[in-house]
Amino acid sequence: MMPFWSKSIALLSAYNHQNSMTPNGEEPATESTRSARWMALDVGDKRIGVAVSDPLRLTARPLTTLARTRDGAEYRQLIDLLQRWAVERLVVGVPRRLSGETTASTQLVESFIAEFEGISGVRVERAEERLSSKEAERLMAEMRIPAEQRRSKRDAFAAALILEWYLEENSGTQK
Repeated sequence: MMPFWSKSIALLSAYNHQNSMTPNGEEPATESTRSARWMALDVGDKRIGVAVSDPLRLTARPLTTLARTRDGAEYRQLIDLLQRWAVERLVVGVPRRLSGETTASTQLVESFIAEFEGISGVRVERAEERLSSKEAERLMAEMRIPAEQRRSKRDAFAAALILEWYLEENSGTQK
């Protein structure tokens, strides 16, 4: 298991790398990275945070935040991201109370997963996501990201944490 402080370093490194990428934030998949990356989502009622792993699945980085829409445009955007980044596994954080009980948010996320699987045919893995948004806020403050930028990045950073935790738990599995 990675020491707690190394997550901050990995996310900071990924954040700095993302800011040095092309203006549209894309890093095309190459033959060596095809079918290697994993992606995680932090699904809320207004936004979806998206994060992606490196090709070796050692680190996760915030990628983008999508707006939830009435017409379901976010589903098409997610399918496009899955293809563009050559994602092998999609992970969605499922919220629960600290006691483990489900919440209204749990049902929102489960409904999203069912609908996305039906539309895309992509199998979704579920992952623990308790307190990911609070931890994302703390990490962004630690990384000295200005407060006015944190709100727009919180969901993507929470998705990166969900993916980091998932990578740690599943580091020995391939599919």
